[in-house]
Amino acid sequence: NLISKFIQIYLNIEKTDEAFESIKEAENYIKDYKTGMAFVYKYLIAIYVNKDDFREIEKQYLKLSELLKPGSENKAWDAYLASDLTIADYFITKKKQYESALKYIEHARSLAPKYASKYMLGSIDYMSGEAYFAIQQYDKALFYLKKAEPIVKEDDPQAYSWLKNALSKTYAAQ
Repeated sequence: NLISKFIQIYLNIEKTDEAFESIKEAENYIKDYKTGMAFVYKYLIAIYVNKDDFREIEKQYLKLSELLKPGSENKAWDAYLASDLTIADYFITKKKQYESALKYIEHARSLAPKYASKYMLGSIDYMSGEAYFAIQQYDKALFYLKKAEPIVKEDDPQAYSWLKNALSKTYAAQ
């Protein structure tokens, strides 16, 4: 929907206050639509990652996890799994807490067989590769990056360029 596109644009250009206002406005209209609320929580997590506020990240993540039940729409589950990866990326890039990142990645991986879209499976593998690269386990990093490559190549040109860069760095580090 249009509001989620605006929120994503704001987040991409690091306009977290504008994204936050858009989310709050959207929340009033979709509070009874669980899949929509899953995306509200996903975007709030991304905002609080940008603000480096882990207490709020945890709070929104808990709300998101309480919202989901078996039988929820797959898009809602993808929002949840994407939030795991957003938090993992936060631990890798901002906190350098790689074991914490791996816990979120493994949580997403444990739910993936039942709930993940094909694109989300590729995203989980890509993030696994990034985490293992960060802890200098290059063989594992390559395994996951190569596993992600055909999915990411097919679905997301921008992510594919990041993946190719990650593969190059990993080969060079070996």
